[in-house]
Amino acid sequence: MRAKRVVACLLIIYLLSCINMLAVAEEYIPPEPVNQNNGQAVQMQKPLKIYINHDEYPLRFLAFIDSSENALIALTDCRLLFDADMQIDDQKQVVIHKADKELILKPDEYILFSSATPVHFPGISASRLEIIYLPLSKVAKTWDVKMQYDPANGRVTLTFPYTGADTAKSPVVSDQPNLPPQLPIWGDLKAVPAMSGLWPDQEIIGGYYTTLINSSANRNSNIVLSCGKLNDSVIKPGQIFSFNAVVGNRTAAAGYLPAPVFSGKKIVTGIGGGVCQASTTLYNSALQAGMKIVERHPHSLAVKYVAPNHDATVSYGSADLKFRNSQDYAIKILARVYNNYVVMAIARLQPDGSGPSGY
Repeated sequence: MRAKRVVACLLIIYLLSCINMLAVAEEYIPPEPVNQNNGQAVQMQKPLKIYINHDEYPLRFLAFIDSSENALIALTDCRLLFDADMQIDDQKQVVIHKADKELILKPDEYILFSSATPVHFPGISASRLEIIYLPLSKVAKTWDVKMQYDPANGRVTLTFPYTGADTAKSPVVSDQPNLPPQLPIWGDLKAVPAMSGLWPDQEIIGGYYTTLINSSANRNSNIVLSCGKLNDSVIKPGQIFSFNAVVGNRTAAAGYLPAPVFSGKKIVTGIGGGVCQASTTLYNSALQAGMKIVERHPHSLAVKYVAPNHDATVSYGSADLKFRNSQDYAIKILARVYNNYVVMAIARLQPDGSGPSGY
């Protein structure tokens, strides 16, 4: 009996100690991280959300507002957001370069943490800190990005000085073709001759179309932008065409907007969502034109706008769409969004740069 009482007492003591430890853990507030540039603690008032127009930008690290209501963004997110080159020189200055402009931030103008540790805010899960944080307003101002700042709600809205697709490369069609009703979701342009009317003066050797299905305005804008980059691209005989090289990196600074993208087996928001419908349409156009496919990658999930195993995903720096011009003459890519369709074609280019009508 005495042994049982001893065991019971020990169990009670153990449970009380566990409860006390939990209470201490709940009351524990991790120390504020220190800026290694000046030795002072950084007081983070609240997390910061960044929006491009009305859509939230998917940050990789925590962005936050400090005690002086400055908006601070991680160097990695800033580099991706503004599509700029960044480096630290021998004077510990952050040098940001893009096009013909350069911004130099001295050590007292940015934050340097000793390590990338999790940060806790009430009501949100732990977020990662990056080592270097930059003042968002200075970067935005340097590259003429309009910044609407709402510190009370922890929100910044950025509007980049971009007018849309490359208008110089986007075709202007005066006579709009009349398409038959109830077209299939995807198909060869041979099955829909009216679509070739988008380019009446071109000798089209192959083409394809896909349909925009429940596509958001941002997604449509990304597709239009990528089509503008592709349109009128010339490929010489034997030359290998690279989608990523021509379209470029899909960044907010390049005019791309947040839209749904595939990440493994999940659908998340990312800059440039929808561009893969352009690459898929081009891939099938290249097949119809008899091009030699050099590189092509399938999506991690099924897409609805093309038949299974006929898709071609792209991701700048990793997955590309490449094909070789296997003809003995130069060809030209024709690309545009018309009505509710993404339409692309491969046209024969004459020695004088023209292409007689056909197909």
